[in-house]
Amino acid sequence: MDGEKNDLKSLYVLIDTKGKEKFPIFIRSEMDKIDLIDGVDVSLKQMQFAVGEFVAIEYSFSESMSGVIAKIAHVEKNKDTSVRLILYPTNYVVIEKRIDFSGYFKVKVNPVKFKEVADKEREKGLLSSIKKEAEKLSKIDSSRLLPDDMINILKINNLNLLCDAILPLIEASHERILKIVETLDIEKKALEIHKIISEEVYSHELRENIRKEVNKDVAENQKKYFLNEQLKIIKKELGFGGNAADEFEEIKAKIVKAGMNDEVEKKAMSELNKLASMAPLSPEATVIRNYLDWLCTIPWVNTTKDNLDINLAEKILNQNHFGLDKIKERILEYLAVIKLAKHVKGQILCFSGPPGVGKTSLGQSIAQAMNRKFVRLSLGGVRDEAEIRGHRKTYIGSMPGRIVQMMKRAQVLNPVFMLDEVDKLGSDFKGDPSSALLEVLDPEINSAFVDHYLEVDYDLSNVLFICTANVVHTIPPALKDRMEIITLPGYLEFEKFEISKRFLIPRTMKVSGLTKKDFSFDDSAVRSIIKNYTMESGVRSLEKTISKVMRKRAKEIASDEKKGTVRITSKLLSRYLGSPIIIPDGKDKKSLIGVAKGLAWTPFGGATLSVETLKLEGSGKVQLTGQLGDVMKESASASISWLRKYSQKYGIEKNFFTKYDIHIHVPEGSIPKDGPSAGITITMSLFSALINKPLRNDFAMTGEVTLRGIILPIGGLQEKLVAAQSAGINNVIIPAANKAQFLELPPRVKKNIRIYFIDRIDDAIKILYK
Repeated sequence: MDGEKNDLKSLYVLIDTKGKEKFPIFIRSEMDKIDLIDGVDVSLKQMQFAVGEFVAIEYSFSESMSGVIAKIAHVEKNKDTSVRLILYPTNYVVIEKRIDFSGYFKVKVNPVKFKEVADKEREKGLLSSIKKEAEKLSKIDSSRLLPDDMINILKINNLNLLCDAILPLIEASHERILKIVETLDIEKKALEIHKIISEEVYSHELRENIRKEVNKDVAENQKKYFLNEQLKIIKKELGFGGNAADEFEEIKAKIVKAGMNDEVEKKAMSELNKLASMAPLSPEATVIRNYLDWLCTIPWVNTTKDNLDINLAEKILNQNHFGLDKIKERILEYLAVIKLAKHVKGQILCFSGPPGVGKTSLGQSIAQAMNRKFVRLSLGGVRDEAEIRGHRKTYIGSMPGRIVQMMKRAQVLNPVFMLDEVDKLGSDFKGDPSSALLEVLDPEINSAFVDHYLEVDYDLSNVLFICTANVVHTIPPALKDRMEIITLPGYLEFEKFEISKRFLIPRTMKVSGLTKKDFSFDDSAVRSIIKNYTMESGVRSLEKTISKVMRKRAKEIASDEKKGTVRITSKLLSRYLGSPIIIPDGKDKKSLIGVAKGLAWTPFGGATLSVETLKLEGSGKVQLTGQLGDVMKESASASISWLRKYSQKYGIEKNFFTKYDIHIHVPEGSIPKDGPSAGITITMSLFSALINKPLRNDFAMTGEVTLRGIILPIGGLQEKLVAAQSAGINNVIIPAANKAQFLELPPRVKKNIRIYFIDRIDDAIKILYK
């Protein structure tokens, strides 16, 4: 231990520096200065300290280590009565007893007992390792470890003294150094000091490496800067224009800002470097410039936050659409799954139905309810696969496919994307666009959709795709398999009436510049327009017809013909729309022989049709007229065969099929007709003609028949019942197999109508001839 030894038998003046930043430790052979201006009691500053006197410095709260005994080497007194002592620490001590001398203490001390290193070889290893780390530190930071200091440190062969010599030279917190000083286990003390020196060496090396890398980057940037400046001058001299470098930096900034993934950004930078080496007006440069513009303008990270409030979605659907209850329920179920699953992967919805029933507007309502942007792509007449996947960018004027174009228009990664008229896709020698759509609509693989123009993966997995179609049988099976078909059957008469009152009339009135003071519609007029001037499942023709009335009323007001409020009634309609263009096939005025009333489904809704049968003298020929399809002709053949089989049971003349010719006609011969559901109607028309008894004119019927006389279920039940109501027929015969479907119909469809369920042809005969 450096410093002069002391026998520790005297009483020593106590200088208490606990909690202060300054305390004496053993360092080399130099003195340690203790500044007593702020660190000790005022009473001590008045004492007369003598050179050569020993004092006790207490700086530790530890029970096994209090501080040191130090010899005063020099005393300095300043004008402000402060005292500065220059001390030589001599011994580590622990205070045993304190004696109060009225303003200051004297203490009795004992030497501190250190725990020596038991393994001498380990002690030698620690001694050598600490010296090596100290040498590294002196080379890195020579201002802290001077050459003379290192010479003195290398001469020390006592591990405890080495620790005392190095400790003041390291950078560590006051608390950490004090903790080391208080450690009596020399091995632990040495290991902690070794750790601190190693941390300093590593920290200095790390800072040095960072500094070298920064300097290297700075030098590289300076090099690029000078080369770019020279390149500008060269290109200017060659006539390439002076703004090429500016354009380069502008495109580069766009690439960085676009938020592309690493692979796409690498591709973009590669194309940008090619562009930098080309003449700005060359065709190749134009191709690359357009390509980079597309990469930078399509969305890569931008999204809108989904609003999956099911109650709000239901409210929006009800506000925008009347009726379609089952369709709305299915859409809400779909949104609920998205809300719970936290993603849009799953079945692609496909709205199928006739024109004008609200397929596109349903998609817009879904986008509104989810707080997403809405884009629509019409696929009608698309025949080229490149319309979907794009053209190769090697061709001048090439562009991405329409999927990517719509994504650019949306400017977000998660729009509601409507693929309209998907049933009208074509194909030719240029490829099959429906096959290209398979990748777009497959939720398992559309996260890496590749457009031929972009040549990089583009993520479509967050897009909510909705398709629409008028018919589904023209959709390719592989494409249809990826969709969930939701059929919109069309609006009933009362639904059209409500839609007209709530949506169509206010909208067309606003477009025509009219107000409620100029014009109003009577309910009877609206119903007359629906029945007599339009025939459709949707409401487009209805809106056009209402708009026509509005325009004529606007003309009257503009030409000062008729001012004031005009209320349009059913009687006034002919003045604005002319004579009715739809003559409904209603209920016959009286019951007739061989005439049966059937019910049919059409793309425009339900309709009634009459089947007329004549029995003529002849040789058994059967004639079918009225543009009947093959299925309807087969139904007639099945009816004749069943009647031949059971002719005697019902009193039909034996061998009638050889004595008479039979002529079956379905009126409105210019309209093609087909389907099996007219089977029971044809059978009862034949039966009436053969037994020469009229059928009741207040009955309509529908159902497919078999050779065994069984009645099979039919489709379009709701539309057919509405047609019967519209025709004034309040008795309808339907297959018993459709009973469950009938029970689910809205009450307004079943109102004022009596239903007869039949299983066999015999049941229908009993009902009609009881």
